[in-house]
Amino acid sequence: MVKSSSSSEITYAKNARRPFLFFCNEHKATIRQATGLGKGRDGRKALDNKISEAWKHLPQEHRAKYDQMAREDKRRFQAEVASGLPVKQVAKKPKAAAIAPKKAKTSFLFFSQAERPHVLKEAAAAGEELKLGDPAKRLGKKWRKMTEEEKQPYLVQAEAAMAQYKEDVEAYLGRPQPVKVKKAAARDADLPKMFVGAYMRFMSANRPRVKAASAVPLNAKDLSRALAVEWKALSEEQKQPFEEAAAEDCTRYRDEMQAYRIRKFGETHGKMSKATKVDATAAAPKVKKHTKVGKA
Repeated sequence: MVKSSSSSEITYAKNARRPFLFFCNEHKATIRQATGLGKGRDGRKALDNKISEAWKHLPQEHRAKYDQMAREDKRRFQAEVASGLPVKQVAKKPKAAAIAPKKAKTSFLFFSQAERPHVLKEAAAAGEELKLGDPAKRLGKKWRKMTEEEKQPYLVQAEAAMAQYKEDVEAYLGRPQPVKVKKAAARDADLPKMFVGAYMRFMSANRPRVKAASAVPLNAKDLSRALAVEWKALSEEQKQPFEEAAAEDCTRYRDEMQAYRIRKFGETHGKMSKATKVDATAAAPKVKKHTKVGKA
């Protein structure tokens, strides 16, 4: 029986103890004396670990003694409860709050997840032993060499993941999140329109069809995934119309950008000679050529 520490002196039924507690009470002093542990916080923790280790390696025939003691203690507890003694209720810990949504993955993370197995496979085939950070270094180098067109599927996945993350955060917090308005730099109205890649053209052409064909409503993330799967399954011949349209648009953008740079350079520095025109076109970054032009 256990008496309450309150002034009312309520007597409770003492809870039954497990076999390990009987073993611990019997051998704790002996193990403390043999090891010298038990002083200070770290010492007490180390002593508890030693006792737990001794219990784990205790043969079953030696455990029988403590199992019997636990059974007898359980009968004692049941008898006290049957006599009318109340059981002291232990306050339950409050339930943990719902897990906050994880941050959205970046385009590079989507790329890494898709390409990491290939990097490891190539290294294994070449007989290389990669250290912990080597795959990430190789993936980063490969990512930096990719064109915007090649990165496009992963950029779309990252955009969809961010949209889904915002929805999850609103559901988690129970209120819409304020949209942070960034001050956009004033865009030059004369600046040529950016070219549209093959994958984006495919998405624009097939998004309504995939959305209508789905038996369940698709959010932005699921819709992008479905389109990415379809794009990867296309043959080179099926991708060709989108590649050709993208290549033509890329050529248009490159020509317009060259004329734009010459025009802007002329407005800043006055009328140009033929020699300075060459300098003007070289002054700004080059537009990368479409890498898949001419594929049959």
